[in-house]
Amino acid sequence: KKKKEEDSFIINEENKSDIKHDIMLKELLLERIKSIVAEHFDVSYSEVNDSTNLKELGDDLDFEELLMSIEEEFEFEINENLEELIHTPKDIANVVLAGADTDYLVEMFK
Repeated sequence: KKKKEEDSFIINEENKSDIKHDIMLKELLLERIKSIVAEHFDVSYSEVNDSTNLKELGDDLDFEELLMSIEEEFEFEINENLEELIHTPKDIANVVLAGADTDYLVEMFK
């Protein structure tokens, strides 16, 4: 079965800058989250990467406190059902991007 053209996502001149903007925003967000993780768990920034297992850095209380710090930093609340799906800084970035006010994030990184 062929896909309809409108069902496909095509990068073109009209949406290219939006895509670049979204990628840059996610990269900036991820760098900020890694910085918060390093500070929270008192480890070197260089020890934290996109796929660092956060629960290996501390206990459950430390993890909950980290999530509260993230919520405070980005001014939104992480749904409790999502908490068990968060294992890495990249997971946090995806949750923040899905739930935070995008305009707020853009202003934050200007």
